[in-house]
Amino acid sequence: MLQPEDTAVEDEMQGTQSASDKNVSEKLEGDRISVEDTNSASQPPLDKKMWTTVSAFMVSILLANLDQTIVATALPRIASQFDKLSQSAWVTTSYLLTFAGLMLFQGQLLTLAPAKYIYLCSLIVFGIGSLICAVARSFPVLIFGRAVAGTGGAGVVNAVLVIIAQNSRIEDRTMLFSLLGMMHALASIVGPLIGGTFTDHVTWRWCFFINLPFVGVIMVAVFFFLKTRRALGRERDEPARRFELVRRLDWVSAVLSLASVVALLLPLQWGGATYAWDSAVIIALFVVSGVLMVSFVAWEYYRGSSALLPLRLFLSRTQVGTPLESAFIGLGLLNGTYYLPLWYQAQGHSATKSGVDILPFMLSVIIASIVSGAIIKMTGRYWHVLVLSPLLCSIGAGLLSSLTLNTPNSHAIGFQIIYGVGIGGAMQNVFITCQAEWEGRDGLLAQATTVLTFTQNLGGVIGVSISGMIFTNLLRTNLHVYAPQLPAMLAMAVEQSVTAITEVAPDMREAVLHAYTLNISRVFLIGVPAGALASLSGMLVRNMRLQDGKAAEVTS
Repeated sequence: MLQPEDTAVEDEMQGTQSASDKNVSEKLEGDRISVEDTNSASQPPLDKKMWTTVSAFMVSILLANLDQTIVATALPRIASQFDKLSQSAWVTTSYLLTFAGLMLFQGQLLTLAPAKYIYLCSLIVFGIGSLICAVARSFPVLIFGRAVAGTGGAGVVNAVLVIIAQNSRIEDRTMLFSLLGMMHALASIVGPLIGGTFTDHVTWRWCFFINLPFVGVIMVAVFFFLKTRRALGRERDEPARRFELVRRLDWVSAVLSLASVVALLLPLQWGGATYAWDSAVIIALFVVSGVLMVSFVAWEYYRGSSALLPLRLFLSRTQVGTPLESAFIGLGLLNGTYYLPLWYQAQGHSATKSGVDILPFMLSVIIASIVSGAIIKMTGRYWHVLVLSPLLCSIGAGLLSSLTLNTPNSHAIGFQIIYGVGIGGAMQNVFITCQAEWEGRDGLLAQATTVLTFTQNLGGVIGVSISGMIFTNLLRTNLHVYAPQLPAMLAMAVEQSVTAITEVAPDMREAVLHAYTLNISRVFLIGVPAGALASLSGMLVRNMRLQDGKAAEVTS
């Protein structure tokens, strides 16, 4: 068993099951539930059935993340068809709001109902949302469908992490989480390519139709091959409690968390685009978000152990360090995903070609995730990986900030690889660290894991928004400094779209390109402090060793 760092955390070891409960099975909503010990030490090695479900999980993680990237290249066509080009950001924002805003609520659901049921229901919701988007005949219906799909996507991601914790040994999870991380990175690569292909050769509606057959196959595989286990933290699913699930949910916290995330993400999406950063709307939303967050924390304190996010989670320094590192790594990943293609497009590469250009970055994220997972499995230690990997992210970001028009592409590829290895080494391993900390304490494992998915997504969004603000402000300044003769209307066009550079007169184009690429390279500097802060956050994690299905403190 994991030796807790603080005795105050010890009382959270609810849900540990006695040997006499292992063969108990009961009905819940008409289905048989196997009430088994979920401690990883008791789990057998992965068999064919489990690998079948893991394959299904990988595809579902790919779909949930693909829905965030596949619309990137289709967005202009979608918005233009509905004559809503000025509101096109809502196509991505609506998915993101529910995806991030409902993460914590989904975590509490996983402590009250079996993760298998939550997963299947979330897949259905995701599929319904995709279908609504695919057949939408008006822009509001499309936005509604995106919000529904985001709700399902959040449940899919959270449930997968909990199901893996319930059905695999902790030493096997390093490999499994690496595979899930590979799907996350793969979505960033293939999403824009698939979206562009559908938009150009079929219809943008296939960006959403494509989810439906996969959802059907995944549901069949999971339904038949995955065992149904009790909800984490519940010894028995007693009949008297079946109708109390809705009442036991922390609805006030759910509303406060969703509202605070919405109030935070909206100004980050609108700032500098729809409204000026110093406008009353943006300032008011930030203030409201802050008030709601304070109210959320106060309510969690009042609710105690029955809260949506029990504050006693954070008595463990590991549970402080891993969410912080997850957020900074999420920032680095999304920053590279957004601005590396832009750097290549500024040099005249097409959107499709720029997607190919950043393959070194994405492949290095995937390979580093797999290799670091294998290293942790072999050595049983993860502390060094969490501390050292982000330092490579800082080094890579610093090198990327030196890119100029004259930088050889071989150097740019090398910089991408260093940056990607730094991100990939930590991106998924924070999850194995978190689950090692709470191994055997089922009542908190689901919520602790959910915090990581929440902070990783939120960190990425906040990071890209900060980068966007810096990019917009610096570009305006750099164009004035390096291309002062550029007509005002053309300067505005260049600020709005990289493709407008082709419209600049040849005698001024090099100056504009210099200003643009200098601007992008400066944005990469954000990755330097992000990597350093991620490494410092990793130092908060307890130095544990995975051995014999358990985790123990390293004493030497």
